Amino acid sequence: AAIRLQAWSRGVLERKRVLPILMQKRFAALRIQGLVKIRRARKQVRRIKAAIRIQKHWRALCARRAVQKRRKLYTAAALTMQRHSRGHSTRNRIRPVIARRRKAATTIESVARGMA
Repeated sequence: AAIRLQAWSRGVLERKRVLPILMQKRFAALRIQGLVKIRRARKQVRRIKAAIRIQKHWRALCARRAVQKRRKLYTAAALTMQRHSRGHSTRNRIRPVIARRRKAATTIESVARGMA
């Protein structure tokens, strides 16, 4: 029984001596792990920010292309409408001139045929 008590006593004393060293190592390991996690997290944040930047520029490019395409379409539509409007107004302006010329041509023809 004495040997067991001595062994138990030595174990208690040894654990008291070793426990602070183990705790110090454990805290050091936790500190290192924390620093590694922070470093990984920062690296991941940088990668995410870079990906977001790439996505932002790609979306901006797509938006610019869409606006250019829409502007080109609207410009073509506006030109078509202007062309039709100008043609219509020109025909309306020239219609009386053509009518007078036809009337003059008819008068000339009827005089030439001796009907007038």
